[in-house]
Amino acid sequence: MKIRISNKSLIRRRIVGWLLAAAAAAVVPFTLQAQERAVPVRYQGELSVGYGFAIGTQPADRLLFETVHGVLVGSSLFCGAGIACNTFNDLEQDLVPLFVQVRCYPIDRPVSPYIALDAGYSFIGFRGCAGVYLHPAFGLSWALFGRTALNTSLGMQLQRIGRGVNGTSWQPAVLWRVGIAF
Repeated sequence: MKIRISNKSLIRRRIVGWLLAAAAAAVVPFTLQAQERAVPVRYQGELSVGYGFAIGTQPADRLLFETVHGVLVGSSLFCGAGIACNTFNDLEQDLVPLFVQVRCYPIDRPVSPYIALDAGYSFIGFRGCAGVYLHPAFGLSWALFGRTALNTSLGMQLQRIGRGVNGTSWQPAVLWRVGIAF
């Protein structure tokens, strides 16, 4: 009896594999370098919620729930992998992006600005592929107590949804995000 794997299933598996490999490849060099220089490397996680105000021709405001986990190298660089759920107000589908996040904190203060980039791939619920996911952002991090911080950011979220006239339909939004880092 032969087991047949569809091309879409194979493509999804490869994409998830590449995203996990990219996250590991992004973290390992910093961890090794940090061990040589005695720079502290520690786990950091974040739970966030956000709201995206759609821009462009199609109204697609969205509510975002996400979690990101990775390592903080010293006090200035975070590398991690995350998963989110984007619920669209005007569309009858949810997108689930898997992504790698890199965040840079240029100064180490109780209130620190940061620059972040999320890059990955979105899936339509758990049924199929949607397309590329990008989210560059600028934000502020407020130290609360211990290693806990309140993060807020403003950025541009780009996701591909379905097919449009030219083969792709991008859904851009200005996204405001608030989260707790621990």
